[in-house]
Amino acid sequence: MNATDREEIMQKTISINKYQLELLVESYNKAVKEDKEVFIFNGNEFYTPYAKYLIQYLSHQFNVSHNIYGG
Repeated sequence: MNATDREEIMQKTISINKYQLELLVESYNKAVKEDKEVFIFNGNEFYTPYAKYLIQYLSHQFNVSHNIYGG
């Protein structure tokens, strides 16, 4: 992957609703359990530590709680 590819990935915008957040939590928990540094969710690559932050942030925005590993 060259610098241009990374830049294109970093500029991608995604939308996550409450239902998709539930699926993201499941994917995140599976990645943590399998000790994966990155995982694919909905066709997008997520860095596992960042996904944890994203889940916490979105849970607060949607006013819901989730049981996530490592947090």
